[in-house]
Amino acid sequence: GDIVVATGSQAIDKLALGTNAYVLTADSTAATGLAWSTIASGGMTSIASGSLPTGASTVTLSSISGRYKNLQLVIRDVYPATATALNLQFNGNTSSVYRYVSAYYGATGPISGIDVNAATSLEISQTSLTATDNNNLIVVDIYDYANSATNKSGRYNSNIQSASYAQFINNASFAFNSTTAITSITIRNANASYNFSGGTYVLYGVN
Repeated sequence: GDIVVATGSQAIDKLALGTNAYVLTADSTAATGLAWSTIASGGMTSIASGSLPTGASTVTLSSISGRYKNLQLVIRDVYPATATALNLQFNGNTSSVYRYVSAYYGATGPISGIDVNAATSLEISQTSLTATDNNNLIVVDIYDYANSATNKSGRYNSNIQSASYAQFINNASFAFNSTTAITSITIRNANASYNFSGGTYVLYGVN
């Protein structure tokens, strides 16, 4: 893991392997002119992306690095072959450890509320999606996801067309009651018999 460096004309040295998750940067104060350093804060890095698989009802984003502060998951144009809700699960955990509180504009009026405790997954559509591409957009922020000392929390916003043909605009907070660091996220249709017909995802690491 050492790197060969030049410190002058025909002068060769080595830079030893750096700390995990550090990046190589120019440093005029270092003997080799290079140094290992932490990633500058404030950036977003795409760490996983792709299309939701047609012919399948789930996709799992695994081996998520713990080097970032937060995660942001963006799901675009998602819709199922048959109307069903869209859910998330973390670390494949199917226990009753998910809770979410949502305010939304929907079919029953301008503002409604949902408070769900001890769920086995996190419903991020708040209703069944219509089986047609309606340019849906869902953004999920997961805070301090690599922390192994406390439970996790986050927020999501979604703008979707429901199976009842009403537009649902959600603003929600959620809790994942587990102290385990999040290393995988599963995007899944609530009804495992119904597959995806379209949609893409991007998972960002946020510093």
